[in-house]
Amino acid sequence: MKRWLLGAVVLVMVVAGGWFWASPIVAMHALKSSALAGDRDALNAEVDFPAVRESLKSQLKAAMMGKMASDANRSNGDGSNGFAALGAMFAMAVADTAIDAVVSADGIKSLVEAGTLQKPGETRPDDADSKPPEWVIERKGLDRFTAHPSGKDNDHPPVLVFKRTGLSWRLSDIVLPGDPAK
Repeated sequence: MKRWLLGAVVLVMVVAGGWFWASPIVAMHALKSSALAGDRDALNAEVDFPAVRESLKSQLKAAMMGKMASDANRSNGDGSNGFAALGAMFAMAVADTAIDAVVSADGIKSLVEAGTLQKPGETRPDDADSKPPEWVIERKGLDRFTAHPSGKDNDHPPVLVFKRTGLSWRLSDIVLPGDPAK
């Protein structure tokens, strides 16, 4: 009886270790497959679209506010910063609409294919003949992992952040290049 119990415990530990090692790879593969196939239902299950949109909007707004603050510090006193602030507020409103368009099933497909955020259907001249990037997975504990494209000339690619939900994973955030907060 004790041997059977010990064997069961060892088996459970091996299965749990295998799941811990393989599940992020399986999740990233499922995301890529669903995105490239255009399977919107599967993408809805694999991506938390509202959370990704909100995260990107807050990152973009923080970057714009930082730019506005640095521009205000370089003010020459001629009143041109009022127009710059107005322009920045307009840009923030436009950015919300752009993010809503980019964070969609087509936008995730473009991200997976190109390794960069771009409008759905948009191609870059230097990427026209290139193959989709390989995605490097980095585990960040038991409930989080990140994936970023390798082999790109881009020094700071976007980073996909997956969070565990039960025994599966969902894309819950995309960290923009140059965002030091994440």
